[in-house]
Amino acid sequence: MYRSALQLREAVRLKLGKDVANCLAIPQQNDTGDNIDWYAADGDEVIPWSTATEDERQQAIKDLEFLQQSLQGEAEKMSRSENREQKIFGRLLDKVIFFPDSQHVYLVNDKPVITFWGFTGADGVIPANPLACLSAMGTRPTAPVTEPVLEPAPPPMPVATKKRFPWWWLLLALLLLLALLFLWRSCAEPEVIAPPLPETVTDEPVPELQDPALPRRTLVDDVDRINGTNSGLDSVNDVEGTEPLAETETPADETPVDPAQNPEEPPLEEPPLEEPPQEEGQDEPQPPEDSPAEDQGPLPAPEAPQTPPEPQSGEPLQLGADQLKDEKASFLNGSWNAGAGIQDAETGRPLQLEYDFSDGEGKVKVKDAQGVDCVGNVSTRSSGGSLSIASEGAVKCPNGATYRLPNIECKPGATSKADCSGSYDGENAFPMSIKRQ
Repeated sequence: MYRSALQLREAVRLKLGKDVANCLAIPQQNDTGDNIDWYAADGDEVIPWSTATEDERQQAIKDLEFLQQSLQGEAEKMSRSENREQKIFGRLLDKVIFFPDSQHVYLVNDKPVITFWGFTGADGVIPANPLACLSAMGTRPTAPVTEPVLEPAPPPMPVATKKRFPWWWLLLALLLLLALLFLWRSCAEPEVIAPPLPETVTDEPVPELQDPALPRRTLVDDVDRINGTNSGLDSVNDVEGTEPLAETETPADETPVDPAQNPEEPPLEEPPLEEPPQEEGQDEPQPPEDSPAEDQGPLPAPEAPQTPPEPQSGEPLQLGADQLKDEKASFLNGSWNAGAGIQDAETGRPLQLEYDFSDGEGKVKVKDAQGVDCVGNVSTRSSGGSLSIASEGAVKCPNGATYRLPNIECKPGATSKADCSGSYDGENAFPMSIKRQ
């Protein structure tokens, strides 16, 4: 049956569709030829039938019943044909749904996948219903639920009550102490009144110091005419066109006035100086024009070259045209997990590949059913618009076992995610997924 498995599976895909064909695993002989490995066509999450939940099993049985009805209907149709080859093919198609027991059924991405399909048990008995072994397992045993035993509450212990002492008398004592301190300070320190200072009037004028180097400043009454401010304010302004007084010149009246002698007489004010007329043809100062350098804003900083983001843990392999230019595939440096759908031929347990790359060279590690790590060498290369990961011989284990690993080829997909597939002979390719570890 396994020799014509690929032809049978391809016929199922053409006749009944891809979803029905994906329920049948792909067989592949190992290097020594004494074992047959089975691979899932799609998906990377593999769950054995024994660990699946009851809801997952019920949905999988419905899918397998649809597969059984489709195969039986197509087999009956081909058996009625006059062509001898179609009759023989219809007999083989009727045996596809048989498998030894429930240990050869897995859930891959919540879809049932049958391994060793077309085979029966060791006793050679052909059951009337090949799916009966799946329903006979029943639900997984659950631990009995025991009600918690409530311990009797301990009897209440007598609590000794402490007699509280009233605290308000402390506040009263504090207020009394403050009152005593206030009375003691008022009695101990007599109030001392200082005599008033005698009022003295000096008739001596205060000499006015003048700086001959500073310009002469004049009080201006008509403030509105000079600087346009309110007329009720007094200000001191520099008068344009006036020169400072020489050292030999003295003001007209520099004698200080005693306010006691003539208190009602207002102080003399000098007439305001008129602004010199502006000559005709004299241009008014123009404001400086802004230079072109000031109008221009700061030059934008050159944009840094964008680098592809570092893939996070669990992120699928991203593959683009720029990355394929690197022949050593340096962008693969690091650790990766590959879901190849490989299963141990003895236990049926799925195997996971772990790759570790560094500039085109790397190691691959496979853990067998006994938990032993099997290590081999791999190499990577980018050429012809694709990425290839080749295994350098079979992977050897410390216990003497060997595993033949597929060669992987990845191409840019419709999106940035890489489209990878594995094969042993370069013809029968099956999809694979590569994710960052």
